[in-house]
Amino acid sequence: MTGKTQQRGRETRDRIVEAAIRILARAGAQAITHRAAAQEAGVSLALTTYHFASRDDILRQVYDRLYEGELQRFREIYRTARTEDHSETEIIDYVSTQVIREATEFREDSIAGFELLTEAFRRRELGEAALAVFDEKMQFWSKTMATMGSDDAELDAQLMLCTSLGSFLILMARGRLDSDLAATRRKIQYDVHSLFSAFPPVEGKG
Repeated sequence: MTGKTQQRGRETRDRIVEAAIRILARAGAQAITHRAAAQEAGVSLALTTYHFASRDDILRQVYDRLYEGELQRFREIYRTARTEDHSETEIIDYVSTQVIREATEFREDSIAGFELLTEAFRRRELGEAALAVFDEKMQFWSKTMATMGSDDAELDAQLMLCTSLGSFLILMARGRLDSDLAATRRKIQYDVHSLFSAFPPVEGKG
C-alpha cells in the first residue's frame, strides 16, 4: 500500500468518524449504522464496511476520538496548574473556561459524548475511554485539593468534578446567551469558594 493510499484511507476513516459524531449528537447512538455513517460522510457503504467491520468498531473509534479530544482540552486548560501553586480565583477561571468551552465551542462533541456515556452504562466494554478521562481528572483534582489544604483530597476532588459537571449540564440546558455564561461563572465561583472556605489554613499562605 502506497503512502498516498494510506493517507486517503486515514482521511476516509476520519470522515466516517466525524460523520458518526454528528449523527450521535443529532439522533443518538441507536441511529448509527454503516449506511447512515456512509451517507453522512458522503462515502460509499462499501468503504464504510471496509474500514469498520461492525457498528461497534465505529462506536469505539468515536469513543476514542471524543474522549481523547476532551482530555487534550482539559490538559491544555490545566497544564500550568500541574506544577504551580494556584489561587482560588485562578481555579475558578480554569473551571469556568473548561465548562463554557465544552458547552459552547465543543457543544456537538459534548452531546455526542453523553450519548456514548449512556451506551457505556449498558455495555461496560465501551466504557474504558470514559473511565480514563474520569481517572485523569480525579488525579489532577486530588493533587490540587491536597495542595490547597484539603483534609480529604479525594472526596474534595469528587466535589470539584460534581461542580464542573453540574454547571456544565445547567449551561447546556439553558443555552449560550451572555447572561447564561455569566450565571455559570457565578455558580462556579460560589461553589469553589464554599469548598475552599472549609479548608484549614495552609502554612505559608494567607
